[in-house]
Amino acid sequence: MHIREMDGRSRIDPDSGSLVMYRRFAVQREGGSAHLVEVEVSHDGAPQSERCDCRGWQFRRACRHVAAVYAAGVLGVEVEA
Repeated sequence: MHIREMDGRSRIDPDSGSLVMYRRFAVQREGGSAHLVEVEVSHDGAPQSERCDCRGWQFRRACRHVAAVYAAGVLGVEVEA
C-alpha cells in the first residue's frame, strides 16, 4: 500500500479544554482508490485512537488501511503482530 501523510488538524476538547491533535494519511492499494486514515495523537505523538473512511472500518472498526499506517512505522511506535 502507498501511504502519504497529509496536513494534520487540531481542536480543543470541549470537556477537558485540552488540545487534541490528529495526523491524517491517504492510504491507497495498487489500482484502488485512496482512503483517509486519521489518528488522534497525544501531545508527545503517541497514537490514542484511529479511524478510516472505508466500509470495513464502518462495520468492524478495523481495516487494512489503519493496519498499513501502523505497519509502515510512520507514527514512531512499535506494533506487535
